[in-house]
Amino acid sequence: MIYKDLIEKGLVKKEEIDFLQVAKVMVKAQKDLKSAIILLENEQNENAYELAYESMISTGRALIFSYNLRPRAHGSHKITVEFMERVLGESNDLLIKKLEKTRKKRHYLIYGIGLEIS
Repeated sequence: MIYKDLIEKGLVKKEEIDFLQVAKVMVKAQKDLKSAIILLENEQNENAYELAYESMISTGRALIFSYNLRPRAHGSHKITVEFMERVLGESNDLLIKKLEKTRKKRHYLIYGIGLEIS
């Protein structure tokens, strides 16, 4: 089990999650991505970035839910990216690095000052 230590550390917990709930999260992710594209086409870069990020996190959460797990609330975005890394494996290393970079940039955008998304 590639995520056993995440359970032991309390980062994720087992929970019965219906596949319908997983599908609903994926639908939300698709809607967020479509909205991000519209915003990007209208040069609303920061808002587009935020929605694209939300789509990414929702997709990762759907992946976690499909394993009947739920990330804890505190640090859930970082946990989600780490879980995706474990499940997707080394063959997707470049994708995971981009997701982590996106997570850090979004974190700074929300909590920092002076960052502009182009």
